[in-house]
Amino acid sequence: MRFKRFCSLSIAAAIGMSILAGTAAAKETTAGLTFDFNQNDGGFTPIFSDYPNEHGVDEFYELRSGHEEVPIADAGKGLFLSGNNHSDDLFMGYFKELSGLAPETEYQFTVRFKLATNVENDMIGIGGAPGESVFVKCGVASEEPENSLDSLNHFRLNIDKGS
Repeated sequence: MRFKRFCSLSIAAAIGMSILAGTAAAKETTAGLTFDFNQNDGGFTPIFSDYPNEHGVDEFYELRSGHEEVPIADAGKGLFLSGNNHSDDLFMGYFKELSGLAPETEYQFTVRFKLATNVENDMIGIGGAPGESVFVKCGVASEEPENSLDSLNHFRLNIDKGS
């Protein structure tokens, strides 16, 4: 069985990201991964979850992702995510397999990235203010994030993304 770790990052648009992994073994080692999104998408895959499985829902929720120009002067390219949060619970994220990690080994991850958004502070909205009720999360899981349908016919992730 091949051992895999996946990094899931929920962001609006990242200009650059670095992941540093160190083991907790007796001999401390550090390895680094750097992704330059000006070149390509770094192998990251978009995923959307926590919304209903209905005809036309992708258009209604305006789910979009891609490797695009960041709308800030001289910022270059980045990963783009966008959606209209009609469910007040929409999850938008990216994930990537991190290979070369050993099973039964403890790792510590540090993630650094730049974020760009077009949402201002102090706005109001049903279910929460758009500028204050959107959160950035990063996690590492031993399995690939995948959607499945729950009893309410909503897409749900197979991994814990926190509350």
